[in-house]
Amino acid sequence: MIKITSIEQIPQLQYNNKSLPTIDAIPLTYELLCLIIEQLPGYVYWKDIYSRYRGGNKNFIKAAGFDTLEQLNGKFDHELIWKNKANEFIKIDHQIMNKGNIVTTIDGVEVKSNKTGFSQMSFIQTTKQLILDKHGNRYILGYATEVESPWFKS
Repeated sequence: MIKITSIEQIPQLQYNNKSLPTIDAIPLTYELLCLIIEQLPGYVYWKDIYSRYRGGNKNFIKAAGFDTLEQLNGKFDHELIWKNKANEFIKIDHQIMNKGNIVTTIDGVEVKSNKTGFSQMSFIQTTKQLILDKHGNRYILGYATEVESPWFKS
């Protein structure tokens, strides 16, 4: 095991007597970035300044009721299965766009089982923040995970 004690050591790292590339020498390709996002365990998505969905990982696409990114792209919250909370979500989006805040919420979501037909309450923690691309275009990046109820413990 190699122990790194300073950033200056990184370029000198070797494996089987071969120098390893520095972080700057490893290109972050679009394909690699997509693969990383797909492997995240939660729900990742991004929206444009009009609160239209522009992307997401497979978990989010499925949770939104779609099979492909193309089906999700350009949709608004009012068009998705959580349309009853759309106004609340869009209000938060506008707050983030105007003030640059990072906002974290916990929402109760009723989930109906396809197998049993019974519903149960799940709790979703969502963090949204403003991101800018290299041209200064604004987007909202969202990440959501299921959490234990913050109010009721079994």
